Amino acid sequence: MTHILLAVDGSGQDVSSVEWLGKLFSGVAATVQITVLHVAHLRMPGPSSIRLGFVPRLPSREDLEGIEQQARTEADEIVSSVKEDLEGYGFTVTTMVEWGPTPDVILEVAEANGCDIIAIGRHGAGKVSDLIAGSVSGRVIRRASVPVLILRADSPE
Repeated sequence: MTHILLAVDGSGQDVSSVEWLGKLFSGVAATVQITVLHVAHLRMPGPSSIRLGFVPRLPSREDLEGIEQQARTEADEIVSSVKEDLEGYGFTVTTMVEWGPTPDVILEVAEANGCDIIAIGRHGAGKVSDLIAGSVSGRVIRRASVPVLILRADSPE
């Protein structure tokens, strides 16, 4: 059985990724195990409010717990939705939500679970952004010990 790690982020790219995998593995989906991974992050109030002259107060422990719970809820919804869509194609699917630096977590989960392929969407944030920080997919490609399948943002025809 082939084991694919599909990294998702809750964007429209996830729908395209599911459709691409459905097309690519059509007819053999029953022989493919997919682990859907979402790497969650806490979203703190950003610097935009500071630029406008408002200095936000430091979040309290209760605020942080609420932010973390909201991030967990959103992450669970993301992986559940993708799981349901993949199962519609006949794949065997498990889900995971992890925290940490996205490329590192993707690589660690792929290795720990014996994945044969890492599948990840490519958003194309821009050449300048990629030059400065490198994209998540680019970082995964450079460091992965298994093949990395980059899935286009548009749906297969």
